[in-house]
This record gives sequence, structure tokens and C-alpha cells, in this order.
Amino acid sequence: MIRKRAQPTPTRAPSPRKDNVRGKLFFFTALALAFVAVAAFSPALCPFDPYAQDLSCALQPPSAVHLAGTDRYGRDMLARVIIGSQLWKKANHIDPASEASPTKFWLWNNMGVIVCVVAFVPLVILMLSNKNLDKKTKAICTVVAIIALLIGGVSSYDFNPVSAEEKEAAVEALGDEQVYWAPFGKVYHTHEDCSSLNQSETLTVGTVEQAIAANRTRLCYFCAQQDNIT
Repeated sequence: MIRKRAQPTPTRAPSPRKDNVRGKLFFFTALALAFVAVAAFSPALCPFDPYAQDLSCALQPPSAVHLAGTDRYGRDMLARVIIGSQLWKKANHIDPASEASPTKFWLWNNMGVIVCVVAFVPLVILMLSNKNLDKKTKAICTVVAIIALLIGGVSSYDFNPVSAEEKEAAVEALGDEQVYWAPFGKVYHTHEDCSSLNQSETLTVGTVEQAIAANRTRLCYFCAQQDNIT
């Protein structure tokens, strides 16, 4: 008896377009997570003291050691940008701008990003237009400068801005009442025994204004429900 061999079921090859979309999705997801990590841990990314002077390292170009180079006093430029952006964001929370003027509010909260762009974009342009550098050196220096720009820009962006109206409403609702906040997070609490604080071994106690200055810009949902604060 002669048996016919079963023909294999044809399978459709994966679409190159779908693979391309998946690749882009993975890349931008990884990029977004990297930006979030940079924003959260930017102070830890400073291997140099932004105030320490070392004249032997003055005016160095971008390198693997100093990603954004150094100033005339030998201070690491990227460390100064990152720490400066943190101080700017803290100042915005101490004396926030009003949302009555959207343009001023945006500029006030993103001045660190603007300064970072003003500082690094000319550096990138100088690298690209420098005829004394060979192509390989120019490419490396440009990539390093762009990475420094991205790190500085992301760490300078305020992902949790607060307006003068929001701060005024919080102070009016709680007055001088003590509030509590954990080492991490964006909220403050009116109850020390709040369930959201169960995992925190260390708590900071202060006023609402102090909590907002520490980047805890809103009241915990459970505390607000318990105190009937809307």
C-alpha cells in the first residue's frame, strides 16, 4: 500500500513591519524607563562634588571621566547642572508660580531644562563643526555631549510641579498641623498610623509648607478621606 505523506501546513512568515514596530516599542519603553531612573536617582549619578575646585582639571573637554567637561575652576559641569536643577526644583516648591499664567508657570517649572539646553546644545554644535577633530573623535565627543544633555535635561524636568494655588489651598486646609512623609514618594500624611506608612521605618515630621518643599506635593488619599478633605 502506498501512503501519501501529509503536506506540511504552510506557516506565515512574521511580518517585517510588526517586528519593526515591536523593536521601536521596546526601544522607547527602555528609553522611558531610563529617563525615569535618571530623574529619580540623578543626585546619585554625580561622582564629583559640584563645588570642589581642581585647577589641574580646568577647562577639560567632554570625556569618559567628565561627560560634560569641566569649567575654569576644574568643577564637573554635569554634576553642577544636576545639583543646580535639584535646587531649582526645590525653590519652585518653596515659592511656586501661579497657574493663572500658563506660560509663566511652564517657564518657571522648566527653567532648569532651558538652562541645560542653552548650556549643552552649543557644545554639540561646536563638536560637529570642529574641523580639527577626526570623524571618530567627533562622533564620540558628540555622543557624550548628547548623553550629558539628556541626563541633565531629564534630571532638570519637574515631573511633580506644584502651583501657588495648590500650596495655598493645602496650607489653608491644614494650617500649622503636623504632617508626615516617608523617605520616598510624592505624598504627605496627616495621620502617623496611615496604612500607607506601614512599610516606612523612618518618617519626617513638619508643616505642609515643609512637606511641599521636600517634593511631597499632595495629601495622601486615605488621609484625605479620613479627614473629609477634598
